[in-house]
Formats: sequence, structure tokens, C-alpha cells
Amino acid sequence: MQLPTIRTAFSRICSNSTRDQCLSFNVFCVLQDIVDSLEASWNSQLVIFNSHGGNDFLKPFIREMSGRTKVFICVIDWWRVGKDVYSDIFEKQDDHAGELETSVMLALRPTW
Repeated sequence: MQLPTIRTAFSRICSNSTRDQCLSFNVFCVLQDIVDSLEASWNSQLVIFNSHGGNDFLKPFIREMSGRTKVFICVIDWWRVGKDVYSDIFEKQDDHAGELETSVMLALRPTW
């Protein structure tokens, strides 16, 4: 079963899209509820596609959940995919709003 994508932002400043949900509650609790629901419906895997480097709570979340659920949980950080060829593609290693993020956004939304 594939769950729908839940686009979120943790600050009203960051949420400049009407499609984003600004979360003012504890995301940790929301993810726990999702995992509990998956386990109750016999689903055994949850993939969290993380697109923000500041989401430091995800590792502790997985660590805590691994002791209380049979659901396999993994996190994919999009900027880490292809890290081994990063220097072959980009001139310098950068961070927020650098060459990597700009290239990804131009590929996804060339008219922006």
C-alpha cells in the first residue's frame, strides 16, 4: 500500500505554498500514529522521504520506534543520493540554495 504524500513545513515562513501543511504540533507523535496505524493494518514498511537537513529528530525517532514496532522504517535524504559522484557533477560542495538545490529545482520546475 502506498500512502499519500504529506507535504509539510514546520514554520509559516517556510510554507509559501498553499499545498504545504504548516505543522504546529509534534511531528514525532504524528509519525508514531502513522506507524501504529500501519502495524495495525499489517503493513510492514514506512519510507520517509526527507527534504530538509534540519530534521534531526528522524534518527532518534527510528531508534525509539525500532524497539516498539515491527514496521521497518527508513529515511531517505534526497541530497545524500548520489553523494559519491557529487564532485564529478558540481564545482564546489555547498549547502542551502547552492548549486545542488538550484539544479534540482530547475530540473523539477524549469519555469520557476
